Amino acid sequence: MQAFLKALAPVILVILSGCNSIEDKTGGASPDVQAAGTLDFALLSEHLFGPRCLSCHVQYATYTGVRAELEAIAKAVESNRMPKGAPLPGPLKALLRDWIQNGAPEKIGAPPPTAPAELEPTWASVSSQLVHPRCTVCHSPNGQARFLDLSTRQAWFQARDRVFADGTKLLDFENPAASYLIRVVRDETEPMPPVWSNLERLQDAQILVLEEWIRLGLP
Repeated sequence: MQAFLKALAPVILVILSGCNSIEDKTGGASPDVQAAGTLDFALLSEHLFGPRCLSCHVQYATYTGVRAELEAIAKAVESNRMPKGAPLPGPLKALLRDWIQNGAPEKIGAPPPTAPAELEPTWASVSSQLVHPRCTVCHSPNGQARFLDLSTRQAWFQARDRVFADGTKLLDFENPAASYLIRVVRDETEPMPPVWSNLERLQDAQILVLEEWIRLGLP
């Protein structure tokens, strides 16, 4: 028995030493959360948002996209609701937590981010503030609602005349408020984004801008 335990000792040491480095699902070790001077968006993008989030949340490819949903991201990660595959390992949770506590800088030494620009009826504005944060989580080529891709302006044009079960078109340029899109956004029973997504619903002022964007022909 003693001989068996002696033979097993090196194996136990190897296992224990490996506990200090948690492997992520991409095959690399989780980053050192104490890495001085590197706690910026590039680090988070490399180790967290890129390998763990982008397959569903395409908006997290940019700092603006992440910053717009930072509170929701933090809640989803801490509650283990996201990522979908498996909860983040402790070191990655700590990395996100430390980054947020340090002001979530895009770059070390950069000034604090300014307030979001006013929402305008243009694709650049609507996509960055509404479509990508609220829609493309599901309505994208890799999302669960990929049958209605809304991830690009071209995709919107291609789907604009699609007729749904109630007889309404996705987008009605002459009467935007009658668009299927606007109806489901305003629906109190089964709204979009859906309740289970925990995504914030569009405010009335935002919907009015969205209607104006449709009326103008999706500029």
